[in-house]
Amino acid sequence: MMLCYSKKLRGGLLVVGALAIVMLLAACGGGNDTVSGVGSQQSRTGSFDDGQRLFGENCAACHGASAEGTTVGPPLVHAVYNPNHHPDFAFHNAVNNGVPQHHWAFGDMEPRPGLSGSDVNDIICYVRQLQVDEGIYEGEAC
Repeated sequence: MMLCYSKKLRGGLLVVGALAIVMLLAACGGGNDTVSGVGSQQSRTGSFDDGQRLFGENCAACHGASAEGTTVGPPLVHAVYNPNHHPDFAFHNAVNNGVPQHHWAFGDMEPRPGLSGSDVNDIICYVRQLQVDEGIYEGEAC
């Protein structure tokens, strides 16, 4: 038996698909100010020193000064945040849109307004270098 969608339903599905693509691009900053690629094959730009400063100002209260986690936020220096599981765009998405609780029991993460795509790239550089130092990630940090 062949299942046929009505024109109205097909149109709705197209709109939903288009919105999903737009949301993904928006979460990644539109592609001009973010990182390209997925997993360990990423072309990453950023500054470790700027990332360390920005992380301290915007992330450390929940994730710890060295991304080791706190009683209110998970550790980012953990295998679950390896780029093969949480690529860089996941960090951009978390900053821009927040994240519902999914790996840990800390509750939802709220968006962090005021950070540019370049700022987030710097933070990612810092976090990835910490992951390299701990043997969680074997790629290039920046």
